[in-house]
Amino acid sequence: MQRILRLSLCLFALALASLPVHADEARDGVADVRHVELGDLRMHVEIHGEGEPVLLLHGGFGSMEVWRPLIAVLSPHFRVIAPDLRAHGRTNDGDRPFDPELLAEDQRALLDALDVPRAHVVGWSMSGGLALELALRHPARVERLVMIAALAHHAGLQEAFREHLLAATADTWPAGTVRAWRALAPDPDRWELVFGKLRDFVASGPRRGADDYPRVRAPTLVILGDQDTVVKPEHTREQAAAIPHARLLACEDAGHGVPLEKPDQVNTAILRFLTGTDGD
Repeated sequence: MQRILRLSLCLFALALASLPVHADEARDGVADVRHVELGDLRMHVEIHGEGEPVLLLHGGFGSMEVWRPLIAVLSPHFRVIAPDLRAHGRTNDGDRPFDPELLAEDQRALLDALDVPRAHVVGWSMSGGLALELALRHPARVERLVMIAALAHHAGLQEAFREHLLAATADTWPAGTVRAWRALAPDPDRWELVFGKLRDFVASGPRRGADDYPRVRAPTLVILGDQDTVVKPEHTREQAAAIPHARLLACEDAGHGVPLEKPDQVNTAILRFLTGTDGD
């Protein structure tokens, strides 16, 4: 199990590190690239396309760059809003420790700043839990919800990954992920501090569970990789079973990086779900 975990983490880190890193400029002649002032944050955000808004929330240690393939699929149909989260990508880190309320309020404030009263929300991994948090705290702001390999409660972590995470340091985390983080960060020297905050948050911060899932109002699509070695697939299946009218897409032979491992399957399912062409 430890060998499989190390291999999956290395593959996931390499996949993230191989994503293109761009300068702050429009990528396709249409993208709106901004830095939005939100209290202690200067949040980097890209906006592509027109139509109903879709907010894309990347996972821990990543950036909005991970969404390039999905942006290409969604932007002909939607106004796609892709921020870098607090202390990720090109967005600075504040002085506060991470907690679910803080991260959810960051995104609520972003929607307010962009004058978006209601949006579809897509979250992966740590931000699958963040998307859920936003839907629970501000149900009127979430139209449809997509949770991918979502960590809603820290007990949903695979035990081997939890042990790996708690034993890790800023110096021992996969080098590709560290390089990708430093390449975009406004202050690359904060890596050690940010790593500690992220490690602590992932290991103990998310805490939504069975009593919370039935309160989700938004139609929900839950996506998992059946070989996930970071988040327990049964944790994700529990979400799909308990959220009212939720649908489950279980991708075979895929791990925690399921959007990168099965992009055609995942991106097509998200497009069909958000456009209401999936048989609903």
